[in-house]
Amino acid sequence: MKKLLILILFILSLNLVYAAEITVKESSVKSVILPGQNAIFDLEVTNNQVFRDQIKSVIMDASWKRQGGNEVYNLNANEKIQDRLTLFPLGYLKPGIYAISIRFVSTTNPEIYIDKQLVITIIDYKDILEAKLEVNPQGLDPRKDNLLKLNLKS
Repeated sequence: MKKLLILILFILSLNLVYAAEITVKESSVKSVILPGQNAIFDLEVTNNQVFRDQIKSVIMDASWKRQGGNEVYNLNANEKIQDRLTLFPLGYLKPGIYAISIRFVSTTNPEIYIDKQLVITIIDYKDILEAKLEVNPQGLDPRKDNLLKLNLKS
C-alpha cells in the first residue's frame, strides 16, 4: 500500500517537474487595442533543462495569428531569450476582453510544455471618442458661408 502511494506521488510530481523545465514571463506592450490593430507583448522564454532544446510556441486560439516574433526558440541549457510577440485578429472581432492561449512546448519531449494566457482588450471607437456637431442657432443659410463647430471628447 505504501509503495503504491509513493508511486502515485512520484507520477504526480513528474508533471510538476515538467512544468518547471520551461518558464515564460510576459509583459504587455500594447494589450488594449482598437478593432483591426495589433497587440504586442514582450516575452522571456527560459529553458531550465540540463540540455539544449527547441521550444516551439503554438497559438491555440484560431481567432488570432502571429505577425511578429519567433515561433521556435533554440535554447541551450538554462538559457533565456527575450522576444517581442505581435498578434493580430483574423477578421473582425467584437470589442471585449480576449484571453489568447499560447503553448510553449519542447520539441525534444512534447510532454514538457507550459501554457500562457495573454489578455487583450479590444475597445470600440465610440467608447473612446465622442463627436458633437454644433451649428448656428439661427440655422444654416446655403447662400452664405456658415460656421460649423465640431466638439471632440476623448
